[in-house]
Amino acid sequence: MISSTHRSGLVLVSAAAAAWSLGGLFTRLVDVDSWTLIAWRGVFVFAAVLVHLLVRESELRAASARPAASVGPETLSPQSAADAADHIH
Repeated sequence: MISSTHRSGLVLVSAAAAAWSLGGLFTRLVDVDSWTLIAWRGVFVFAAVLVHLLVRESELRAASARPAASVGPETLSPQSAADAADHIH
């Protein structure tokens, strides 16, 4: 049984392979000079990286907004709190 994350990984890798293999064909079909092609590639790469960074930043902010597990003396049993205090001194 393939997990959903494994399946989505296979789909993404297959789509990337198809995009890379068709890139040369699409480049030859475009009728612009080299500098214009390079400029538009830069614009699209910049936009893609910007979108990726914004999505990643929002994921990190959402993860940091969740409360972390507390690991203070109040979460320890009385015996483990006493053992921890013994190791401190």
